[in-house]
Amino acid sequence: VAFLSFSNFGNVTYDRATKVRRAVALARAKRPDIIMDGEMQPQLALNSRYRDEHYPFSKLSGDANVLIFPDLDAASISTRLAAALTGSSLVGPLLVGLDKPVAALPQGCDVDELVNLTAFVAIRGGVELTWG
Repeated sequence: VAFLSFSNFGNVTYDRATKVRRAVALARAKRPDIIMDGEMQPQLALNSRYRDEHYPFSKLSGDANVLIFPDLDAASISTRLAAALTGSSLVGPLLVGLDKPVAALPQGCDVDELVNLTAFVAIRGGVELTWG
């Protein structure tokens, strides 16, 4: 798990970077069993060779497979930009940590996004889907 920021491991003392460092500390205190690190820039989280060379103290091994964004703006912009540049489909947003799966349809979603999100939520909720 990589906590993303515009800075790397305290190289900036700006309040937004400090917020991410505090989030890492809180997450580690609550879940010491999960391998996580940050704050770090996305290219550092996704390039383990560079990270190992320049930040050998990092707790991550290999490329991060979960990215934690510092706020909703950064997450939304990044995911929508990645989808637009790659022609990928997005599924979400999803709310996690509740007894039942919950999702919100994004503004302007198309039929494919609606079907994908509905199927995902139904499967997470233990509903068996049949098509026909």
